[in-house]
Amino acid sequence: MYTIGVVTVLAAFLLLGGGLFYLMARRLAWSHGLEMIALGGLLMGVGFSLQLAFPGRALTLPLLVNHTATATGILCFLAGSWSLAGRRPLAWRGFVAWALGYTAAQWIAEQLAGATGRYLMLAGVVGATYALIAISLFRGARHQARELQFGFILMAVLATAMGSLNVIRAYLLSRHGMAALDMDSGFQQIFYTLVAVAAVVMTPVLVWMVFTRLSAQLKTLASTDALTGALNRHGLTEVLERHWRLVPGAAVVLLMIDIDHFKAINDQHGHPVGDAVLAMVARVIKAELGGMGHVARLGGEEFAVVWLDGDEPRALRLADRLRRTIARECIAAGTVPGGPLSCSVSIGVSRPCSGMAGLDHAMAEADRAMYLGKQAGRNQVFDADGRAGVFAASSHPPLVP
Repeated sequence: MYTIGVVTVLAAFLLLGGGLFYLMARRLAWSHGLEMIALGGLLMGVGFSLQLAFPGRALTLPLLVNHTATATGILCFLAGSWSLAGRRPLAWRGFVAWALGYTAAQWIAEQLAGATGRYLMLAGVVGATYALIAISLFRGARHQARELQFGFILMAVLATAMGSLNVIRAYLLSRHGMAALDMDSGFQQIFYTLVAVAAVVMTPVLVWMVFTRLSAQLKTLASTDALTGALNRHGLTEVLERHWRLVPGAAVVLLMIDIDHFKAINDQHGHPVGDAVLAMVARVIKAELGGMGHVARLGGEEFAVVWLDGDEPRALRLADRLRRTIARECIAAGTVPGGPLSCSVSIGVSRPCSGMAGLDHAMAEADRAMYLGKQAGRNQVFDADGRAGVFAASSHPPLVP
């Protein structure tokens, strides 16, 4: 009776947990395998429910569905673990083919080895699939943020335990036949108790992982421009505050970049082309920075660049490279709707700045210099002293807080 009670609770928990994960997956713009885990839980819950409703061992339709649902549910867990780890999910037709193939394999196993053959096949398939789940989660943990690694490792350990239990079950079936599945046996009590514990532990762990990822995504959305992938103004402030906490007093140089005649690009070529130009400018800036700075879209066609090197002459040379590369990339785009595409940028470069207190002044300097470039005919680089071009040396002291 103890084992029957545990299986009853387990079936209810899997059905409720699967329903919960399904509702969560429907509400999220991304699910990272949650819908597969939901389906796996529902199928496993159906399997255990059929086991309770039809306790016989003979090959009947309910038992056939029970084993197919269980084997397919475990496959869904595997697909979910792959998606959690960042791998491409399986196609739906693969699950249908698996379910049909496993149903046919049950009939073949029954003809060859009777009920023992069917249960031995199920234990082997479930054990092997749990092993693959454990491997996927252990490997995936290495590529996750630190706060998510614990969840991956814990679920991998639980999957290893579940796989080991099913391997032991298969061994007992091969030695003792159907007697190994006596619901009152010590092994069956241990088996279902540990399965229930694993289900109870995995559910809150998965919920925690989903909300941790959701929190990280919301934080990214709050600091990132969706169109270009560059930082927004809030994100730029955050990275500078973090930078000066790590290296107090370190000098940086700010560049203000504005796309020339951007309204004309939108009017002549259409907003999709304008959006592509914005994304291209952000991409060029990121590539030229090479990890030595940050780029933020401040709104419209205006970008701010933080050059972490802190050297103004090198910042001016960077600005000129950006100006030339962006113009070249526009020409390389060729003919787009509305005719050949041509675009340029005007760039202003600030004096070095070494703290948040001097940030607004540095941005104002770069902004004034950028507008000098506009007034000088556009497609220009100007420094804070109103000089055009690239300079070899600088005598400006940093703006200290």
